[in-house]
Amino acid sequence: MNRTDDISYALNALDLAQSAQDLTAVLFELRDRCGVLHLAYHYRNEFGAMILCGTGDAKFCDRFEDGSKMHADPILQTAHQSHVPVDWDLVDRSSTEAKEHFEALEDFGMGRRGMAIPSYSRSGSSGVMIFSSNHRHLHEWQAFRNERAPDLSYIAMYMHDAAIRIAAARPSHRDAPLSEQGKDLLSLLGRGKFLTEIAHLTGLSVQTVRLHINHAQEVFGCRTREELVVKAHKLDLAWRSQRRGTLS
Repeated sequence: MNRTDDISYALNALDLAQSAQDLTAVLFELRDRCGVLHLAYHYRNEFGAMILCGTGDAKFCDRFEDGSKMHADPILQTAHQSHVPVDWDLVDRSSTEAKEHFEALEDFGMGRRGMAIPSYSRSGSSGVMIFSSNHRHLHEWQAFRNERAPDLSYIAMYMHDAAIRIAAARPSHRDAPLSEQGKDLLSLLGRGKFLTEIAHLTGLSVQTVRLHINHAQEVFGCRTREELVVKAHKLDLAWRSQRRGTLS
C-alpha cells in the first residue's frame, strides 16, 4: 500500500470520471489498493437524486434497487446525519430492521466491521463512503481502521465532488421532459415492477433504469420513490388511455 500513489490515482481517476460506472471502477481499484474488504459510496442531493455504487455482492446491492431498503440501512442513515466518521460498532442495532441489515452484511460477505465517512456540500447534498473488513478482534480492527480512514476520508471529499458533477450532468432538471423511453420505464414502475424487473424486461442496465426513474422523481417533484410509484400508476393509466384514443 503506497499512500501517495493511491491518493494520486484516486484524485486523477475521479477527475476523469463521467458516470456512476466510472465511480464504481474507482472503488474497485481502491478496494484492492487499500486492502479493504468492501468499498461503497452513496450520494443524494436535495432533490432526491441518488448515486449508489460499490464493490459488494450484486445480490446484496439488488436489495436497494427499488429504494425500499435504503431507509432501513442504519449505517447510511446514521452517517448522513453525522459530520464525523461513523464506526459500525457504534451504530444502533436495536431495531428489527437494523438487526436484519447487519445480518445481511455478514450473510453476503460484506464485512463484520466497517466505517462510514460522510461528506457534505453547500448545496445540501451529502455523500457517504463506506469501507469494511472481517477483523474479529477489536484491537486489530481499530488499528486497521485508523490506518485506512485518513486517506479514505480525504478521497471521499473528491468522490463527493465527482458525484455532484456527474449528477448535475444527468437529465436532472424538472423542466427537462421525459423521453419516450423514460415514460415506458415509468409505466412499468406504475404497474408494480421493481427496478431489477424493469431492467430485465427492457434489456437495460439497472443503473440506466435508475437514472430514468430518478429523473422522473425530480420532474414530478416526488420526495420519495413511494410517491413516484403512485404518480406512475396514475400516469400509466392516462398514457394507455391516450394511446387507445389515438388508435381508435
